[in-house]
Amino acid sequence: MIRALVIIEAEHLATARGMLTQSPFDQTAEQAAESFVPMGSPTGHEPATHYWLSAQFRPEAWTAAQAWASCFDYTAPAFPALKRAEMGLQPLIASMP
Repeated sequence: MIRALVIIEAEHLATARGMLTQSPFDQTAEQAAESFVPMGSPTGHEPATHYWLSAQFRPEAWTAAQAWASCFDYTAPAFPALKRAEMGLQPLIASMP
């Protein structure tokens, strides 16, 4: 298994979730709908410009994901936050009602 961070631009969210329901990912529609969470935006304000997914992938799924997303294998727990900062993105600030 490969621990990986998968990053997509917000405009590709629906397509990416759809791909997760296909082979070799084979997630249910419900699982795919819960995949990819907001990564952030340049200002930290909504809407998110990027979404990410951190998971363990079988080799065939890892190879497939690399064909349509920015993918990074990692072991350091801080890697996702460091990658977000490297991309110039801020975590989203919760909106106040």
